[in-house]
Amino acid sequence: MITVLTSGAASAETLIDADYREIYDELRARGSLDAFVRTVHSQYSKAWWSKYERGELTLTYLARQELRRAVSLPALPPLVADVMAEHLSPDVTIYLIGEDTAGVVDRSIWVREGVTEPLIFQLNGNLQIVSADPAPKALLVTGVTRPRKPASRRAIHLDRATWERLAAARRDSGATWAAFLTQLLEQNSHRMKNPTADTVGAVAGGPTTAD
Repeated sequence: MITVLTSGAASAETLIDADYREIYDELRARGSLDAFVRTVHSQYSKAWWSKYERGELTLTYLARQELRRAVSLPALPPLVADVMAEHLSPDVTIYLIGEDTAGVVDRSIWVREGVTEPLIFQLNGNLQIVSADPAPKALLVTGVTRPRKPASRRAIHLDRATWERLAAARRDSGATWAAFLTQLLEQNSHRMKNPTADTVGAVAGGPTTAD
């Protein structure tokens, strides 16, 4: 299950201090300060609001939320710092994806400590869990049974421009990476076996061979 804890907390605020003061004055004019505190269901005391009324305090994020709620304005998203304080362990492991010069972090995924199965995410766009295979069970080893080794994997390194062209072609094809690369290999193998087909078509001005 994916839960959005907060999003756009900074850009969601469209009111300025003067706007909130107008809301306060409107609500305050309806009765006593005691009545105001009860009306907004405030977590702050009458003395705190009295100091705000005299200009000795500025509104906190929570106080702005209380005023917004009192006049039926939509609540602001929770602050990132508040969400972090509530949910993050002091021993959290943080991974940074991207080059050091790529700018600030604008997306964050948190995994609770009770989630132990391997997860594969699809992020750019709407966040999805595209795979959640259960963790492999331990193998029971006997005198004639041996645990299988993990499948051998290899990696290649491409410059960014080449990678982007390759990724765009794969997306346009609608194929998985395995199917797309297999198709490329088969096309190349066909050309290697028929090196003159494309050349003859090009010299004659006719169509070249298509796979």
